[in-house]
Amino acid sequence: NNTAKFDLTLDAVEQPEGILCSLEYSTALYKPETIARLAQHFTELVRAITLHPQQSLAALEMVTVEEKAQIIYGFGDAGVSDVAAVEAEALFHTFVEEQAQLVPDHVAVVYEEQQLTYRKLNERANQLAR
Repeated sequence: NNTAKFDLTLDAVEQPEGILCSLEYSTALYKPETIARLAQHFTELVRAITLHPQQSLAALEMVTVEEKAQIIYGFGDAGVSDVAAVEAEALFHTFVEEQAQLVPDHVAVVYEEQQLTYRKLNERANQLAR
């Protein structure tokens, strides 16, 4: 079938070797890479559920360590290239504090015409925390 009946459909079929999942989607609405990322998130969430079945759904991670590293480090020019060094439990405020020490004058945030360096961002975060 070349036409999706719905915008996005997840089919799960139980088989002797496990559960086979497939996604059918509207190519007018989704790019293949978006669906691949969604499938990766779903797989990661299922993995987290099987490892921690008593955990609430909101407490489980669906983002992989590699993707978290890309989100934290990949979009800036902080000089961090070792993805393996990123811990799964890394906290954003810890990252900002570390970057404020390592590269205080690098741009951390850009919004419209305003920019904040890691130093300024850390100072404002500390001010807010106090």
